Amino acid sequence: MRLGSSGAAAIACIVAATLPPAPPAACCCAAAAQQQQQQQVAAAQQQQAAAAAAAAAQQQAAGGAGGNVAATMQAIAAAPLDPKRIAELPADQQKMVLGEKLYPLIAASQPKLAGKITGMLLDSYFSDEIIHLIETPDALNAKIAEALAVLEQHAKAQKE
Repeated sequence: MRLGSSGAAAIACIVAATLPPAPPAACCCAAAAQQQQQQQVAAAQQQQAAAAAAAAAQQQAAGGAGGNVAATMQAIAAAPLDPKRIAELPADQQKMVLGEKLYPLIAASQPKLAGKITGMLLDSYFSDEIIHLIETPDALNAKIAEALAVLEQHAKAQKE
């Protein structure tokens, strides 16, 4: 069977209607828009975490219960690392907040020993040094290696 020009055009229209739309051509404008959107999402998340921390701190200052201390620390731990804000906390709370930031970084390379190594680092260094480790992956990896060496030496000493 032979189709006329109108029949071929009709089939072409039907086929075109059943195909998924072609993806838009990638261009620098689309990439820039996507990057801008990602930056806006990240900024909104940071603002949200900061607002939660501020609200919890205000509740605590207004005479809130001890549960608000935990909420404040969780909000600070979820927020971007702010050395000034951490310095305002009591020493034990500084260690807790820094431990919350430090643990996942250590767990990425040493999941079984992350808790032990986190505790070792928190007990051995001041808060500003811990902040440096959190911000500097190479320095953190060096301290993890040192902690592993200490743990290995201790294990050997226990066997003797």
